[in-house]
This record gives sequence, C-alpha cells and structure tokens, in this order.
Amino acid sequence: MIIDILSPILKLKRPELYQLFEGNELCFAVLHHCESDVVRILRKDRSLLRESTYRGLTPFHLAVSWPRGLSILIAHGANEVQSIISIRDSLNVSALEYAIITGETTSVKILLDSEIIISEETLRSLGILTDQKLAHEIMGLMAKTLFRRQRSLLELALRTLSAEDVQNLGLHKDVILDEKAFHVVRALKERGISVPAVYDAIVRGSVYHWPFLTTPWAQALFDAGFVETNSLVLGLTPLMGISENFWTVEFNQMLGLIHWFYDHGANLYTSISYSSKCCCCDRRDVFVQVRPTVHYFAESLGWVAVNVLVQRERLETSNRNLSLFSKLLSSKVTDPCECYCAANGCTPTSKFVCGIYTRILLRGGDIERHVINCIRSIESAKFDESKYDVIFDFIRAVTFERLGMRHTCCRYTMRTAPSELCRHRVPDLMELSEVKEIREEDRNLAGLLNLLVEEFERAFLDLDVPLSQFVKQHLWPRVDKVMEEQDEVSSENLHAMREIGVVLDGS
Repeated sequence: MIIDILSPILKLKRPELYQLFEGNELCFAVLHHCESDVVRILRKDRSLLRESTYRGLTPFHLAVSWPRGLSILIAHGANEVQSIISIRDSLNVSALEYAIITGETTSVKILLDSEIIISEETLRSLGILTDQKLAHEIMGLMAKTLFRRQRSLLELALRTLSAEDVQNLGLHKDVILDEKAFHVVRALKERGISVPAVYDAIVRGSVYHWPFLTTPWAQALFDAGFVETNSLVLGLTPLMGISENFWTVEFNQMLGLIHWFYDHGANLYTSISYSSKCCCCDRRDVFVQVRPTVHYFAESLGWVAVNVLVQRERLETSNRNLSLFSKLLSSKVTDPCECYCAANGCTPTSKFVCGIYTRILLRGGDIERHVINCIRSIESAKFDESKYDVIFDFIRAVTFERLGMRHTCCRYTMRTAPSELCRHRVPDLMELSEVKEIREEDRNLAGLLNLLVEEFERAFLDLDVPLSQFVKQHLWPRVDKVMEEQDEVSSENLHAMREIGVVLDGS
C-alpha cells in the first residue's frame, strides 16, 4: 500500500519541514524551487542526481510539485535519466506515483514523456485521487502513453526480429500488441536485442488483466486504442480476475466494471480454465474449461457486499447496476459441482450466498445482521419470471449454512497481480475423495435440508412477505428449533445406549 508522506509536505510549502528529508545540496535546492542553484549544482556535479535522502527520495521525487524544476533535472540528466527516473523510495513509491498523488498533471506528463516506468503500483496510486476530473485527465495521459509505447515496441520488433519470429508472434504493422507485448519483449531479449528499460514492467496479460482496474481506467484504455476487452491469457479473460481489488472496492463499483465489460462485448458466461499443473509454461493443452465466469464474480460480489456492510447498513447500487445484478443472479447457469448448497449444481445465487458467509466467517462479525442487510439491499431488484428461482436458491443456500453443512463445491482464488495468472488456479477444485467423504458424513443433514427447503418454499409463497423478513422471523427460528430437537433425540439415544451397557469410544 502506498503511504503518502511526501505530498502533504510539498503542498504545505513550509521550508522548515524540508529539514526532515536530510538530503544533499541538490535536494534542498529542489525543495526550495531555486532554479539558479539547481543549475549551478548540476553543472558542477551531475552525479548528485543519483543520490537520495535517508528515505530513498531522489531529486526527481522531490521535484514533482515543481514541474519547471523537474524539466531541468531531466535535461541535465541527459542519457542517464532512464536509469534514474524510475527509482523507488524506501516505501516503494516512484516519482510518477507521487506526482499522481499530489495531483500535479504537468509533472505527470513530463515524467511520462521521459519514459518513466508505469507499473502495477502506479495504477494503485490512481485510487488515492479524490478529484475525479483530475483523475480522469491523468488516466487519459497514462493510457495514451501505454498505447504509444506499445506502438514503439511493435516497430522495434518488426525492425529487428526475423521474419519467422514475426510470423510466430502474429505481428504486422497494424496489430495492437496488448497481451502480445510480454511475448515480444521476451523474444527480443532472448535474441540479444536491447530493450529500453521502460518495458521492464511489462507482465503477462493484456492491459485489462492488470490489477486495480476501475471503470474510468478501463474507458481511458479503450479510448486510447486498446479495443480488445475479452482476450484470453493462460485461459483467463479480464473478467475472470476483476475482484483482485475486492478488499477496498465498493459493491456498486464492481458491478459498474462488470457492466462496462458487458457493454464492450465481454462474455459473462465464458467458462474459466482450470489446470492441475503449474501453468508457468505456455502449454495450452493442459487447460480444461470447467466453471462459468458469472459464478466467479457472483461469489466475489458476496465478499464485497460484506466488506461494504461492515461500514453501513445498506448497499448503495444504481438502478442500472442493480438491473445487471438481477440479470446475473437470474441466469440459469449451473456447474458440475456436487454440493448440497444447490440442488443441481451451483448457481450464481448460491455462489453469492457462499461469498457472503465465507467473508463473514473470515472477517468476523454479526452473521445474522450482515446476511439480512445483504438481502434487504437487493430486495428491490426486479427478477421478472425468474424471481422465485432466485429466492428459492437463496432459501436453500441460507438453510444449508444455518444447518452448519460443509461446502464441496469449487472455490475461487482471489489473485492480486497479472504475474499470479501463472501461479494460481482460479477455480480451486476439491479432491473427489474428499468430496465423497464430506457428502457421506452430511448425508443425514442433506435429507433434513431437502425437507426444510420444501417446507420453506411453500411457507414463503403462503406468507407473501419480503425475503429478509421471512429468513429472520421464520427460516432461522425453524431451523434452530429442528436442530435443537435433533440434539435432544441424539442425547436421549446416547443415554439409552449407555443404560444397556454399550461402551462408546471416547466416552
């Protein structure tokens, strides 16, 4: 996480605070915005550009609030700028990220034009900006820079690689590299061709596979020329990883991003690839299509909903995004999982409920309050003819959880970086032997579950009350009563067995 200490001090413009940096003569000249001193010092000793404060702040970090000074440093750095400008401080923050956090658009442009590296951490810094107009302006500059750099990389590849390499990589003058950029850089380096340092941060995946993606950033990338939003990388589309920033994202924001992909041609129902092997290599024959994408972000939305409801009582969702949410939960897309939480394979609704409970158990808190608030927040969604299918899926999943039964369905790994595309299996499948063992142990509870669900479906139709009210006032009390009766019967049986002299292990 970026810890912003520098920008508040720079914004205050109080010279007495500059002593906190303990820098060299050049650093203090930059902090005081003294052009004549900066020029004089650099003419005398240009190597000072490489020196930093005890916190690793270079003169470029300190100059982000002074665009003129930044330009002077770059001009005097000459050919050495490339090896200095992207240096990170002790908190792993670059000059570009400080310029973004500080809101210095001119400095951002100067640094981008000077080929500073754009990395995953750079994208994280965009989320710190509260001025949306400013954020959009900076996103536009960054997206155009990325597109321009990829065009330059393509020109380098076409100029220096062999005809065979060009053909194998699928390159031609009009191609947009995007997910090919990683392979192009690797091919150039393997053939001993010098690649500018600005391409060192290129990782596997398209620009839409990068973490910390937001709807405005996605739109900026699309406007810049990155028009392929559904590309497959190691069997995964960008939609299969949009929850990597689910720790902080808002429910409505995540739905908005899913909606953006949907509007731009992405398939919400593509199956996620699964590999039982490490997929660090480029072998494609090891992938098997097994789980629908809609299940992945349905479970992720459950996590995000709980994160939000820890802070407030309701999820704030626009009508447009609520309509998409209804569409997602209403989709009759099942998987081959054998789990008692759903009658015939998991559904988007059962995965959403699973995400809610999983997050609550990991985070802690009042389970009943969070579950009821989640249900209340989506009760205004219009499900049309599929309304009761969704409600009955909810009822079964919530009853399953109240009975304390165990899931045997697949779970989803929450990745945090494109590099993890080749380290994590997004759907995490349980071993078949373990599935059979758990299902056998829960067999009696499964029979009880089916009886209760049948009862609850009839009762819900008869009572005609909101689902949240039904769950709180009818479903949970009824399950608790049944479980209490089961416990009493078990105790009586145990007592009777002991009375006739049966010896039990552990008794």
